[in-house]
Amino acid sequence: MPMAENLRGLADLGLMGLSVPPEYGGMGAPFVISGAVFEMLARGDASTIMQYAFCVAPATMILRFGSDEQEQRWVPRVGERPPDWLGGDDRARGGLGSRQHPHRGDPSG
Repeated sequence: MPMAENLRGLADLGLMGLSVPPEYGGMGAPFVISGAVFEMLARGDASTIMQYAFCVAPATMILRFGSDEQEQRWVPRVGERPPDWLGGDDRARGGLGSRQHPHRGDPSG
């Protein structure tokens, strides 16, 4: 799956946790740096940047508006790797990659 491969590559480079503080396993880069990375990625592939933003933006919101408990639970996971659903690993559970997910279009066309 090309999208999952792209995001795994970004994770391998450490970019999934670019703005995540070091105490949560990230690089702690200023937001202006992650903004520059967003811009560069967007120039290369719009669909990848949309998925990348979808993966990393929740950590930013949790760090800004979340509780300490939410930070400790969710923020460290951002830099680990792309979510399982990107690789279709959730098909047996009825997730986005499965045919039985209620928001997935009719696979027959």
